[in-house]
Amino acid sequence: MGNGGAGGTGGIGASTNGPGGAGGAGGSAGLLGDGGASAMASATGANGGPGGDGGHGGFFWGNGGAGGDGGAGGASTVGSGGSGGNGGCGGLSGMIGNGGAGGNGGDDGATIDAPANGGSGGWGGFGGDAKIIGFGGIGGAGGTGAAGGIGGIGGGGGTGGNGGHGAVLFGNGGAGGPGRAGGGGLFGGQGGYGGEGGDTGLLGNGGDGGAGGAGGVGGPAGPKPGSDGGNGGARGLLFGTAGTSGGHG
Repeated sequence: MGNGGAGGTGGIGASTNGPGGAGGAGGSAGLLGDGGASAMASATGANGGPGGDGGHGGFFWGNGGAGGDGGAGGASTVGSGGSGGNGGCGGLSGMIGNGGAGGNGGDDGATIDAPANGGSGGWGGFGGDAKIIGFGGIGGAGGTGAAGGIGGIGGGGGTGGNGGHGAVLFGNGGAGGPGRAGGGGLFGGQGGYGGEGGDTGLLGNGGDGGAGGAGGVGGPAGPKPGSDGGNGGARGLLFGTAGTSGGHG
């Protein structure tokens, strides 16, 4: 019995000499005892490192650990900004327990170089699934897109993570994470899509879909249209209601 450890946070992009290190995975719990916490990642590089995945809950009982957040992309004076790291996935639950929440995607780095582009925001991590009794984990939010340099294109917003599946006997599906806005530029960046809500088993409600992100503000072309929200998860086979779809960005 016990809870899984949380995933480590991804390294932050701080220069132009390579990607940030990934966050360490959270330790899984055994039959007794909690999962170990993970170490923080290194923080060098233009691209943010991905967040670590959360540890699994104990075999009989325990919640999955949360996924770590992705590291932010580094700002740049030469070339495109660094992309944000993806969020880690939430850990699976034990036989009884909830899935861990997905980590958030890192924001992308801006650039002042003309006509370089802003980097893309990281994707939100998926929520962990529940097994027999318990709720699916919530999906992480996407990272925000940053502005491009003069004449450059804005970075795309990150897509939200999908919600975890609700347990087989009883439990709700996890909500999908929201997509984030694209950055501005000569042409605005694409907003991230909302994550899908998690389905569930026999008894429970489907998770709600995440909202879509707004498009970035452009030049002569005007703002880019927003992105679609995620679909709601399916209802339980015997009882429950379906999740609602996320709004358009």
